[in-house]
Parts: sequence; C-alpha cells; structure tokens
Amino acid sequence: MPTPEYCLLSIDWWPLCMSKAEWSGWVQAVGSILAIGVTGFAVWWTYKLQMRASEQAMKDAARESALAQMETICSLADYVVDRLQLLPQKGGGMEEGVRRAVTFPFSDLHAIAAALREFTPAHVPNGRTLIVILGIIKCVDEALQLPNHVATVAGIGTKVLPETWATLEEKAQEIRDSSQAQRALLRLQRDEYVRRF
Repeated sequence: MPTPEYCLLSIDWWPLCMSKAEWSGWVQAVGSILAIGVTGFAVWWTYKLQMRASEQAMKDAARESALAQMETICSLADYVVDRLQLLPQKGGGMEEGVRRAVTFPFSDLHAIAAALREFTPAHVPNGRTLIVILGIIKCVDEALQLPNHVATVAGIGTKVLPETWATLEEKAQEIRDSSQAQRALLRLQRDEYVRRF
C-alpha cells in the first residue's frame, strides 16, 4: 500500500504533495532556519540598542563637560570684569586713579589670563566661544599694560597733564566696556548652548 500523500492547500501538484515524514522534515528545516534568523536578529537588535545607549551616554558626557567648561569660562569672565572695575575710573581724579592703579590685583589677572589661554578649540563648544575668550584675554592683556602707562604718566619728577590722564582713564573705560561686552556675549552663547541641548 502506498503511503498517503498530503497536499499543501489541497493543490494536487506533485511538488506540493508529500508524505507525513517528508512534510515533517520540511517543517523542521524551515523552522530551524527561521529560529536561526530570529536569534540572529535578536542579537543584532540588542547590539544596536547597546550602541545607541553608549553613543547617547557619550553625547551626554560631552554635553555636561562642555556646559561645565562654559560655566568655568563665564566665572573667569565675571572675575575679570569685577577686577577691571578697580581700574582708574573716568573723572575719578589722578590721585585716586594712581592709588587704584598701584593697588590693582595684576597678579590675579595674570593667573586668569593663563587659565583662559588653557582653553583650546577642543575645550569649547564652538568657535564663537573661542573668539569671545580671545576677546577677554585681549582685555586682560590691555589691562596688564596699563601700569606701564600709569607709571609713565605718574612718573617721579614729571608733571602729569590732565589730558594725558584723561586718555588713560578713557583707555581703562574702554577695557571695562569691552570686557563687559565680551562677558555678555559669553553668557548669550552659554544660554544658547543650554537651550540647544
């Protein structure tokens, strides 16, 4: 007696009609291939999720580091602006101006300028921030040059002309104004960076 054949979807065509043993072999083969495919997909999907999580963690760490750098830079800029308020004030008089210039914390500014010079393009979030940092450094460098001008103007045995002193006061005011503008730009960039991320 011949073994009964079972046809797929009751289609009586020889490739679709097989015995139970043949059908079980085909079902097992196709099932094994599907199981291997599903397992491979699951491994790939898990790996992909882990890579996304790792990339996100690196982005978050970079963002936190950049925000911390921005806060440090802003703090240094605030310190510079506060210190530059101690420069001779316009209309404050020569005696007061010379006293301010002599007691000015130049060593602090040297340290701040050195700290600001440590920030490289790798440390800051964008080129605009680096430009502002360079602007603040320029203000510090100009302020550090003022003692030479004050010493020249208030030198021993020389008569200080009011016009000369007024020029120094104006230079000090320019430095203060410039440093405040740079600080305002830096704060805007920090706020923009925070909003963006």
